[in-house]
Amino acid sequence: MKLKNDMQLFFAEKIEGETAFLSETESRHCLKVLRKKEGDCLQVTDGRGICYTGELFIIKKRLAAIGKLAVVDQQERRHPLLSLAIAPTKNNSRLEWLLEKAVEIGLDELQPFVSKHSERRKINERRLSDIAVSAMKQSGRYQLPEIQPLVKLEDLLDSQIDGKVMNLVGSQSSDMDISEIDLSGKNKIRLFIGPEGDFSEEEWSLMHQKDFVFVNLGNFRLRTETAGMVGVTLINSLINKI
Repeated sequence: MKLKNDMQLFFAEKIEGETAFLSETESRHCLKVLRKKEGDCLQVTDGRGICYTGELFIIKKRLAAIGKLAVVDQQERRHPLLSLAIAPTKNNSRLEWLLEKAVEIGLDELQPFVSKHSERRKINERRLSDIAVSAMKQSGRYQLPEIQPLVKLEDLLDSQIDGKVMNLVGSQSSDMDISEIDLSGKNKIRLFIGPEGDFSEEEWSLMHQKDFVFVNLGNFRLRTETAGMVGVTLINSLINKI
């Protein structure tokens, strides 16, 4: 049984037995915005691949839950996973737009990082997580993408030694097209996109030393969020062909 297009999908981090407990935000949206009533049949996902139907009931004034849960659909987490490692944009709204659209396309993980030329060195993880949840529900996904904490690029590069992870770097000077990449045997594809000021010479050198694969994302210079969107779209298309 597939997701019914006319039935709102909710997200619950906490599911115990046959009951899904909605957060205060989800409860408010359910009760105040959508005007749902006790006994209404709703769909809810745990963000781990399962979609349930159940009946709405109110715990107290501002909190709701969905009981009598029954599994109606499941989505396996695909492999390889698609991860985007990116330097946050100076304008928060651009990164938020990118995350929303990338999740709708198929992004599995966002890994923000700070590099030498980064324009922004702080992010609102809670805000990004909320956007990921909203985009997951809107697109009918049951797998919630992971939003990783902001890290230094040098620390992130030091951790990229797993042979099952393919690390790609968006580079205008590269002649390698993403369609030429062989994804066989990999469990994660991670694309690195630098800040508007680009990676530093030292950062480029370090990625070369670690045998990262440099890929061309087009003939023209792209903004950070545009490069991220192009890369996610191309890699997602490649993964879907496996």
